[in-house]
Order: sequence, then C-alpha cells, then structure tokens
Amino acid sequence: IPVTQKGDRMQISDKIFEQITYVEKRYAKFKQIFAIFVESAQDLVGENSPLKALKLEASAEGNCLDVFFAGIHMRFLLLPCYGEGESARGRVVCSRNIPTLYKDSDILGSFTFSTDGSTDFDTAPGRDLIEMEYDATKIVLHFVHMAINKPLPGLVA
Repeated sequence: IPVTQKGDRMQISDKIFEQITYVEKRYAKFKQIFAIFVESAQDLVGENSPLKALKLEASAEGNCLDVFFAGIHMRFLLLPCYGEGESARGRVVCSRNIPTLYKDSDILGSFTFSTDGSTDFDTAPGRDLIEMEYDATKIVLHFVHMAINKPLPGLVA
C-alpha cells in the first residue's frame, strides 16, 4: 500500500512510483473488461428485451455506465483499488440518484473484479463465479433491485 499511517504521521513508500505505474497498467486492462461488461449489459435494452423502461448510457471515457429505470438513475463507476496481497483490482461503485427528489446520490454498493473478469460476489457452493462478461445483465439488475428496495434518505418506510 503506497501510504501508511503511523500514529499521527503518514509514511510514503519508497516504491510509490512503481506502485502507481503498476495500478495504471492494470487500470487499462480493467477498462477493457469494463467495456465488455457494458457491451454485455446491452442485452437488457435490445429489441427482444422485455424491459422497456430501462435505458443504458456508457461514458465516452469508458469508466462509467449510467442506468435509468422508472425515474431512478444509477451510475456504475470504475475505479482502481488494491486487493489481497496489494494486487490491483477493478472496483465498480454503484450509486443511485433520484433527480426529481434529491440533488445528491447515495451509494448502493460496490464489487471488485480481477484481470480475468471474475468478481467478488458471493456465490453458492458449487456455483461458478460471477463474471463481468457473462453475468453483466444479472449484475445490473441486482443493483436496479437494490435501488428500488433501498429506503430513500430522510423518509420513513
């Protein structure tokens, strides 16, 4: 980890440049995997999709997917992070915004993935890992479901 805390003082690693260069290279790979995730999620809005109220928009930068459903705006944002053993991983943070009610967004959750596209979602014993490419539609719908079920800030259910 590049920066560590010792008491009230921070300590900067002597290998900070190498660590950040490593993350930068991995982030390029994570953007490729995220692009595959975005492409696979398009199955939710194709001609044959039964979901007519769902809309997806990918950012030009390739690090963001906006999902719109029934007045709710969800954003999937790709960020770098460190995993076990200081390995770089991709982190996708999903936030919810309801522009007609609130100006701020709230975090629904996040997940990480490795350079092979496998995520850290829990799976039942004996089941395959949840993968960015093959399970994109399930991942998006999971967070849409979370956005619907999560109580609204300041309102009592």
